[in-house]
Amino acid sequence: MNRKNSKMNPKHPELIGRTAAKHRVETALRFFGPLIAAAVYLYTLRVLLDDHTFSLLLATMAAEFFPPSSIEFAVPIGHFLGLSYAAIIIALTFQNVMAALFITWNYHLLFHLPRVGILFVRFRDKMKKFVKKNHLTRHATIFALFIFFILPFKGTGSVSMAFIGKLINVEDWKIILISIIGTVFVSAVILLSLAGLGIFADKVW
Repeated sequence: MNRKNSKMNPKHPELIGRTAAKHRVETALRFFGPLIAAAVYLYTLRVLLDDHTFSLLLATMAAEFFPPSSIEFAVPIGHFLGLSYAAIIIALTFQNVMAALFITWNYHLLFHLPRVGILFVRFRDKMKKFVKKNHLTRHATIFALFIFFILPFKGTGSVSMAFIGKLINVEDWKIILISIIGTVFVSAVILLSLAGLGIFADKVW
């Protein structure tokens, strides 16, 4: 390759190969990273906690994770099972953060799914037009995501909030922050409400 062609095509084949390999590694880390972190977290809980407490914590996390349940359903369950406030909040916050992180890192894969990928593309375009048409500022969009997350309706939660956040181009760290603040806020409000009503008064730690 002469100097002229080198300037026109500065990326040599070996550089292209390295870039492709780096992209594959990054994609694998983004996909498996949150899953590995969740597995390590559960293993750590299994080692540190007794069988009874660990099973109660798993039941609380499962009640929030599997639809159509939500955090508004899982927190009272954990409370009634006798878990401490801190255990409930920390467990659900970690779970929601991992779910939001997985979506923010891998949502683009949805656009490549056979048959249904085009539906996600259309939804993304409609969301962009809606934001532009209604002159929504970035701050208003983030506030709307937060309200969507904390509303006790079917379909709301960390996963759906992260999907919508990515579709309207909200930064990843803001989506994660909404997940953290929203989980802590909703959990605390529910637990304090139950304690105020004298329903299964529980320990904080």
